[in-house]
Amino acid sequence: MCSKTISDCVEALIGAYYVSGGLIAALHMMKWLGIDAELDPSLVAEAINRASLQPYVPNDEIQIIESKIGYKFSMKFFLQEALTHASANEFYCYQRLEFLGDSVLDLLITRYLYCNHTYIDSGELTDLRSASVSNETFAQVAVRNDLHKHLRHCSTLLLDQISEYAQSFPESWDTTRSVPGIKGPKLKLPPLRELNELCDSFGYFIREKCVNTGETVHAKLWLQLDDILLVGEAFNRSKKVAKGKAALYLLKELEDRGISRKRTKQGHARSSGTTDDDLLGPKMCKKQRIAEIPSPTNDSSRTAYGAEIPSQANDSSRTAYVIARINTNKGRPRATLYEICRKQLWPRPTFETTEERSRSPMEIDKGADRKIGFNSFVTKITLNVPSSGIIECTGDVRADKKSSCDSAAILMLYRLNELGKLIIRES
Repeated sequence: MCSKTISDCVEALIGAYYVSGGLIAALHMMKWLGIDAELDPSLVAEAINRASLQPYVPNDEIQIIESKIGYKFSMKFFLQEALTHASANEFYCYQRLEFLGDSVLDLLITRYLYCNHTYIDSGELTDLRSASVSNETFAQVAVRNDLHKHLRHCSTLLLDQISEYAQSFPESWDTTRSVPGIKGPKLKLPPLRELNELCDSFGYFIREKCVNTGETVHAKLWLQLDDILLVGEAFNRSKKVAKGKAALYLLKELEDRGISRKRTKQGHARSSGTTDDDLLGPKMCKKQRIAEIPSPTNDSSRTAYGAEIPSQANDSSRTAYVIARINTNKGRPRATLYEICRKQLWPRPTFETTEERSRSPMEIDKGADRKIGFNSFVTKITLNVPSSGIIECTGDVRADKKSSCDSAAILMLYRLNELGKLIIRES
């Protein structure tokens, strides 16, 4: 944590020099820090000279592209190289220029977002940049401007994939529309990522399963809310696209229930009773991949597009989660409980901590854990087990907030054991 804070400070210093003095100032700062980063103009001139010596066969294709983008290349070989796929079997391809262009795009869009969205925090700026420079964003731009038709390659498979992708857009698509993801407050994340972040903020877990069925992939996503199990399904040749379509179904269902990113930003998300991120345990919802899983059962289950799926009166048939014993080290009881919730698709538990302050020293806990202090903490934990109801436990008094949350988590684990939802093997 300390090293990351220091490195973040160094990056901020370089950013300050870049904002105030441009690229040259930032390079001087990096050099002062001992980072070997030189900007030698002779290297640029040398690269241009090498490009001018490369063989280039004039053709109408280059002129058409220059006309589309409104720029005349003095070194037309660069344009030819940028449009050549590795399958063309030339002595060059676009990969080196892609490496360079990727960094240039990152720099320019980062500066644009930083200068034009001054009231957005760094986390959302990162999301904006990711959406702006994503593969999907630039693929859409290329198709919208018919640039994909000029790619030089010798692969029938690649041709089929590009054609299928281009045909997935409506013919009436507005070709004058700006690049998606650059509007700041109107940030549009990829469906699966948006679903993951939404579930993470509301305390829900997702389970996924993808099965190859011939040439297509069947993607299925399960999302357990407090009172209903939602299931989204989709088919596509691409696993990524199939999961994205399934996520779209679930996002629509969540929006119909008043659960959306907008509501999260307004502060209506499920609360843990504390702002300390460490109390929330590991965030399991970012990317969860389980190869083979049984279909979850629940008394209120439906697919995201309305068709009923088989359900049972209760989830008593589900195998109880088994742990060897409860690890009482700091943070581990909460981590164990979160892992159980993730595996069982239970909504994430919430913690409500109450602090008591005293002007005189007080004895907290007993035995080896005995402490003397002026502050004590007690935490109440609430867990909603679908089809079984809400379970509440209040932990013991502890000298710090995290330990009080661990105490509550331990009691919840034993309570789940009593209810048959968990098996604890003490031996």
